[in-house]
Amino acid sequence: MSRGILPLAALSVFLLVVLVLELVSGETVPAAADVPVPAVPAVPAAAADDAAADAREALAELVQTILARPLFSQGRRAAAVAEGGGGGAAEEMPRLAGVIVAPDERRAIFVGAGDHPLVVREGGSVGRYVVRAIAPGQVTLAIAPGQADADRQQIIHPSYAKGTMP
Repeated sequence: MSRGILPLAALSVFLLVVLVLELVSGETVPAAADVPVPAVPAVPAAAADDAAADAREALAELVQTILARPLFSQGRRAAAVAEGGGGGAAEEMPRLAGVIVAPDERRAIFVGAGDHPLVVREGGSVGRYVVRAIAPGQVTLAIAPGQADADRQQIIHPSYAKGTMP
């Protein structure tokens, strides 16, 4: 047992000697007051006030946008966005039930009111809409050519039918 204690005692004496030599050496760490502080460029008071006012306005707009969104809604969209901006096309918009994205194919699953699901590939049509692009979690729809607002596109995300749980 004394064999194990002897190397530990020698190591502790060595470390004690190193500690004492470090303390006696006299090198000191500069105090915080001795370290030079870089100069900060001066900003005119009027410019600072204008920047602060702009920042407050931007923050107020963001807060209003956040508060306009319903807290416990599945889509978390403001009422105008959820209704399609107040246009009549919101009632005709098909409900996207799911998206299938595989290496060799992309399909979107739409469900109408009480109808069977409709599986559509990119370029296919759903009612008055044409499926332009299918990506994970979203589908880009455009109004079919020859109709009013034919150049307008809309991105929709999968949603559940009202009264059902995911």
